[in-house]
Amino acid sequence: MRRKILLLFLAGLVIASIFSAPFSLIRAESKPLNVIVVWHYHQPWYYGENDSYFILPWVRMHSVGNYYKMALILSKYPEVKATFTFSGSLLHQLLSAVNGVMDLRQIISWKIVEGTATTRDLFEVLRIPGGFFDINWANILELSPKFKELRSRAQAAFTKYAGLPEEDMIIKVVSEFTRQDFIDLATLFNLLWIDPEVVTSEYTELASLRERALTQTNPSFTESELALVLSKHVEIMSKIIPKYRELLNSGQAEIIPVPYSHPIAPLLADLGWYDDLRLHVSKSLELFSTYFNYVPSGIWPAEQAVNEEALRIFSEYGISWCVTDRNVLELSGVDVSRPDNYLRPWRIDFGTTSFYVFFRDPELSNRLSFQYSGMETSAAIGDFRNYLLSIASANTDESSVIVIALDGENPWESYKNFGDDFLNSLYAALTELQEQGYIVTLTPSEYLNLYREKSPELPLTTQKYLDLVGKDISHITTYEALPTRELPARIAESSWSGKDARLSTWIGDKQENIALMWLVKARDEVMSRYSVSSLNELAGINPVAAEALLRAEASDWNWWYGGEWGPVGRFDLVYKYYLLEAYRSSDIQPPPYLNTTFLPDGVPSGVINTQSPPSLRTKPANYVIPDSELDRVLEVVIAHEALDKVIVGVDSDYIYVNFRINLTTNLPYSVVLYLSNPRRSYSPWIRGYNVYPMNSTRDLGVAIASAVVIKVVKEALTDPLSRVVITYQASGNETYYPSYVDYYNVLGSEGNVFIALGIKWVNLGLEVGDVTYLTVALYSNNTLEAHSSRLGSVYFIRVPRPPVAPGANVIAEFADPERDDKGAGTYVYPLNKVFVPGVFDLLKFSVLDIGDKYLLTFEVRELGGNPWGGPNGFSMQFFHIYLDTDGIPGSGNLTTFGLWVNIDPEYAWEVALLVGPGWSGSNNIIYPNGTNIANAMSIYVEQPNKIVAEVPKGLIPAIKEPGDWGWVVVLTSWDGYGANNIRSFSIDPSEWNFGVGAQHAIGVAAGVIPRIVDLLAPTSELQYAQLSSYSVDVETLVGTPAKIKGVRPAAQVPQPPTTVTETTTRTVVLSTTYTQTETTTASQLVTDWNLIALSVIATAIVLSVAFLILIKLFFKKK
Repeated sequence: MRRKILLLFLAGLVIASIFSAPFSLIRAESKPLNVIVVWHYHQPWYYGENDSYFILPWVRMHSVGNYYKMALILSKYPEVKATFTFSGSLLHQLLSAVNGVMDLRQIISWKIVEGTATTRDLFEVLRIPGGFFDINWANILELSPKFKELRSRAQAAFTKYAGLPEEDMIIKVVSEFTRQDFIDLATLFNLLWIDPEVVTSEYTELASLRERALTQTNPSFTESELALVLSKHVEIMSKIIPKYRELLNSGQAEIIPVPYSHPIAPLLADLGWYDDLRLHVSKSLELFSTYFNYVPSGIWPAEQAVNEEALRIFSEYGISWCVTDRNVLELSGVDVSRPDNYLRPWRIDFGTTSFYVFFRDPELSNRLSFQYSGMETSAAIGDFRNYLLSIASANTDESSVIVIALDGENPWESYKNFGDDFLNSLYAALTELQEQGYIVTLTPSEYLNLYREKSPELPLTTQKYLDLVGKDISHITTYEALPTRELPARIAESSWSGKDARLSTWIGDKQENIALMWLVKARDEVMSRYSVSSLNELAGINPVAAEALLRAEASDWNWWYGGEWGPVGRFDLVYKYYLLEAYRSSDIQPPPYLNTTFLPDGVPSGVINTQSPPSLRTKPANYVIPDSELDRVLEVVIAHEALDKVIVGVDSDYIYVNFRINLTTNLPYSVVLYLSNPRRSYSPWIRGYNVYPMNSTRDLGVAIASAVVIKVVKEALTDPLSRVVITYQASGNETYYPSYVDYYNVLGSEGNVFIALGIKWVNLGLEVGDVTYLTVALYSNNTLEAHSSRLGSVYFIRVPRPPVAPGANVIAEFADPERDDKGAGTYVYPLNKVFVPGVFDLLKFSVLDIGDKYLLTFEVRELGGNPWGGPNGFSMQFFHIYLDTDGIPGSGNLTTFGLWVNIDPEYAWEVALLVGPGWSGSNNIIYPNGTNIANAMSIYVEQPNKIVAEVPKGLIPAIKEPGDWGWVVVLTSWDGYGANNIRSFSIDPSEWNFGVGAQHAIGVAAGVIPRIVDLLAPTSELQYAQLSSYSVDVETLVGTPAKIKGVRPAAQVPQPPTTVTETTTRTVVLSTTYTQTETTTASQLVTDWNLIALSVIATAIVLSVAFLILIKLFFKKK
């Protein structure tokens, strides 16, 4: 009986093995991963007056440099499919450019050909930025000997003549160059913007010019050669639309629109401007119908910004899908740690219509946008392949899809050879992976045709949207403080910026908020003028005003306002132009702030001094600044025969003004200081500043809050009552009223008078820590004769704090080794000259108790000036401070914000401080629960190389006494374009990236290379050891981040807790956050063929053993 049971069991085992093997193979066999690639194209509006010219050249330059080449390269790989987006503003302007509308730099280039360029034209050519050096320096300009030489000479000329009056400076700068120089510069600029592959494959007549440009120190281009280059620009532009139509008609590409002006769709909805959004959508669809003869089924929301109200409007126009970022899926209540959730589109049902939302993979998309440009092409493509294979090899769902979606026009300048090598290798890799059966490239519409039914409905959750209808947000300074509304919705309000940032790239900063209020006011007044309730109605009555308002609704203006992405430049002027156009075309007097160069919150377009003058060491007697203090003053240059310059010194109580004036004429002079005040209202409805100076409508570049008028007459030499100083306040309606009268001191003789005075900050309405912008004007007989502003740039002063009293409570003071700014021991600075040695070398860190605040001081070896005009007086340094206030190991947070390291549990933090140049994201106090308080610290520079942060005590959770706190202090490099605002770290250094060395290549590949240049540590060896403590599994490239420690006063050791609970957290990589809290060792991925082989072998062994046993038992039974 037992033998029969055993026989039956073995027989069943054989049968089960026979039938289970195929099923196990089916289960283990991976399915091809669907891959959608979306390239986004957009250009802001650049039209000037009557659409007769373009103010900026970027439609043309990106056409010859990117748009045509992107289609050309894709067409070489017919098995690869891609999707392209065109904004309405780009299509509109591209077609105008083909039909003869030229940009200003194109016009000047033709003037150079014809020999008719004016001195002012030639000066515009030499501007940096804003002229013919606006091209990638590291990958293009630096390759041309003549281009480099001309740039160096231009920089030298601007430095040489910076002190001259504006018109004199322009003449002198231009005089440094010959006509041949300008022909060469115009040819180099226009020629080297053309993509190299386009030149070699279709414009061989330009190839020899390119060769000369890249090899000869004196290429000596001719007028006819410059004319040839310019004519080819128009020819290339004319081929773009037909080329994309070919791709569309062949089925290799899908093309979708972006709403007309590229507006932030959810913001229009939050403002209640639903009909405006409808008009943007309809106008883009009209352009597509006209020029592509095509009705698209998808749409690209500008900046991937969405909310449910915007998607509902898209759906009204027959649009059935869009692309946004994965963070939106997470904010919408979906668990994005599960691949089956994020590797598919989700849907929202609007009545009987379904709308599908694809969520891009932010990590891979951002690698193409930002990281791969710093790598060798082969290494970048290898990383790209591995990323796809890591998903594809484990994929068992035929509907799984990964979406790679990014800017298709801007990244390529940062790549070698304009990105041509990378793009060819990328498409070759996709072709190969597709042939091998790992992936299938397709378009979103093709995907939905196959797998529409597998898209789940987004869950209904309570969401917070902005609430902007009828609200003046001019006074609000942070995104978190904006008014919101709660409502049930199936999708969150967010964008590609990330789940913490949401829409904060375009709204929330004071400058952005005021700019938006300018638009609200203009729109309200124009529509009221015509008694209409919608922009569509206005378009029927005054199409010029409606078009201007649509253009002003573009996202681009607030992209630049706020300073996150660098200087606003001429985008400010373009935005103001469209608002002016709306007013003027409606016969409404425009507000004066639209005729200025300063920005909406009163910040000037540029500053002349890179550092605010530090506080004088001693109070000047009779307001005369002694020679011993001249190293701490600000020289304000007027360069007039009567007044050369004004010397300004400051302390916490006064601004001191000294100058020598020539009184050889009998005309009365007035020297007037115009100052701004950040405490004034910048609301367009309640304006607390004046635009124009006294007795003039000249823009001096300052939002004037106060005017200090110093009347200088000959009688002042003998009559003290004639030495009058009157402080006036701006009314906000271009008048001034006196608020304070004082007197100045006089030294010297007739004809050469030295004047000294002091003005109390309190009489100007300014307080310690305030930044005021200053220009000085000279009047003769009440007529404005000269001033210190230069091309819109003015001077700035930060009101200094009182000196710290002797014996102030020093909480902590630490020295850091000099010249240890090498990260893990091998790091090298980026190659651009702006990164001077020592700018990332922390020497000393101290903490003082100054009453209601803690004063943190960071001393570096070299500040490096303020090359990009950081609002806090510096541009490059970015400090992270992780503060352990309870002394209990493991009790706080162990993560960091983009540093790619973890904190040792001994220093687990209760509060983190981010201290940087002053742009968004560089003044933040963050708590472990995610609460983020922006702009609560006062951050500024103290000479010579000290950065100070004043931290309100109430924002620090003081669990133990400050003397017991642990401090983890890190110095890295600010980069507004980088993930977490941190500059990238590559194997080799490049113009803008750090190099970490070949020995850390695996750390770069695994994404665990510490993005830290200097760590506060007792010795450099300890720093290097901590930053090298990461580990990487060489087979899987799974990395464990380094752990870093902090320091404590007197090396105090924290008391261990009674119990420590460890929490294991899996961190998912999102758009701009790459903080790993723990890495779980993943089993090595096995390809489908390995699985099949293993299954077959295992099945064969089982069958063989069972068969032998059966035979043996069978014969034994016999």
